[in-house]
Amino acid sequence: MHGSNKAMVRRAGTALVLGLALALTACGGGHSDGSGSVEQAPQSAEAVHAAFLTALRANNRAQVLALTVTDQQISRADEFLQRVRSYMDTTISSGPYATGGNLSDVQVIGIEDQGAAKHAWSRWQYAKKAICHETELTQTPAGWRVLEFYVPGSDARCTP
Repeated sequence: MHGSNKAMVRRAGTALVLGLALALTACGGGHSDGSGSVEQAPQSAEAVHAAFLTALRANNRAQVLALTVTDQQISRADEFLQRVRSYMDTTISSGPYATGGNLSDVQVIGIEDQGAAKHAWSRWQYAKKAICHETELTQTPAGWRVLEFYVPGSDARCTP
């Protein structure tokens, strides 16, 4: 073969291998987001937590459902979304629940092992107030999933 033909065959082979790898990756465990693109399911507890927070912030019910344990999945996911929306949609300007309604930032504060589960803390900064949220994650056959999402009794874990 000619030198330029060898290079062309090599590039075509590389493109074919990359294409097959992408196709196999897309078929093995990802899911469609409805737009035709395939998202890979997060594997680590940290990745699941980050994806869950992003989905809550975007009010993406399908993604919240996908990251929630299957036991009472729909009611849990709807409750988690409602909890965040209640803070984001409030227009209360005074009192203990006055956030100002404008979410400006969500920070992952930390994640740690607690037995077989993991607990993660996030700080949601609104115009007038920061709200601490705790997320409990558990290992399932499908990987790490969110079991609970709530406002803990203390903000001590969310202090940067």
